[in-house]
Amino acid sequence: EAVKNADVVITDTWESMGVKKDKKKLKKFQKFRVDADLMLRTSKNSFFLHCLPAHRGCEVTDEVIDGKNSLVWDEAENRLYAHQSIYYGALKISNFISSITLEKIKLTVERAQVFQQAFQLREKI
Repeated sequence: EAVKNADVVITDTWESMGVKKDKKKLKKFQKFRVDADLMLRTSKNSFFLHCLPAHRGCEVTDEVIDGKNSLVWDEAENRLYAHQSIYYGALKISNFISSITLEKIKLTVERAQVFQQAFQLREKI
């Protein structure tokens, strides 16, 4: 009923990474597996998404994740570009902050040199 005429079906893994598999828990979730029968209830041109890693046979069947309506690999590729953009932005900010810090250091050194010259002139007088 939840997927009736849906344009997109999105699922995630049923188990967290690094957590021991609980077979009883996984068995309870079997009725929520995305399979061809479930996808037939969606709209004609619906898409399937999964954030990966997918446990084939658990939350999704091979025929769905590898099927023509699956956008899983496009989703993963887009996530890669989004992560790269975040890293790039963070590096730009970091470089900007570093350049500001370098400018402050240069100004401090220049000021120190001016004061040193002034003290030297004062001693000569």
